[in-house]
Amino acid sequence: MLWSPKLSLSNIHVRLTAKGLLRNIQLLSGCRKNTVVFQHFVSFFVIKWYHFFILSSKLLLYH
Repeated sequence: MLWSPKLSLSNIHVRLTAKGLLRNIQLLSGCRKNTVVFQHFVSFFVIKWYHFFILSSKLLLYH
């Protein structure tokens, strides 16, 4: 897969969004146990969903 600046900037945006979601959840719950594990889970889930969305939209454009 070739490096794409647009895709890389999108990945950064998704990661920042995932961190923002984690921060909001921490503030609401007041609990910081297992935040590193949860942060990785949220980041992984959001990035995988975003990549699926991008690939799906590209497939729709080519068909």
